Amino acid sequence: GDCNDNDDDNEDYDDPNLTTSDTLSIAEGIKTQGQGKQYYIRGYIVGFFSRSSFRFNPSEEEISNSVKNNVVLADSIGETDPNRVIIVELTKETALRRDVNLFDNPQNLNKRLTVKGMLIDYKETSYHGCMETLSDYREDEDYYFLLE
Repeated sequence: GDCNDNDDDNEDYDDPNLTTSDTLSIAEGIKTQGQGKQYYIRGYIVGFFSRSSFRFNPSEEEISNSVKNNVVLADSIGETDPNRVIIVELTKETALRRDVNLFDNPQNLNKRLTVKGMLIDYKETSYHGCMETLSDYREDEDYYFLLE
């Protein structure tokens, strides 16, 4: 994935005690990077990360050329500061990727997503947050959109 350059090595860790009442904002999630703990985070889909750069508020044309393996979440719509976002990996062959990626679901831009995963340190650059996700998501429980 975009977090660690390997799409296939996600271990299936699952914290059975985690509930959505423990959901973190994106700012809170960034502060908990690298603790090796699982969290729910909630934020707006503001773009995606491709070829070492952020594509914030992408146009329809950019979305039509976008990657499927991540979305970028922020606490507010229109965020463009890389220090205030978390890249969420969308693991291959999961319902999460199918339902969330912008290439297949351009209508998801600016939607608010709650998703569970492990907040890890990003290896390529030091300044932004990253979340690894499970490869066995149960829909409605491990991720969902908030309808505003």
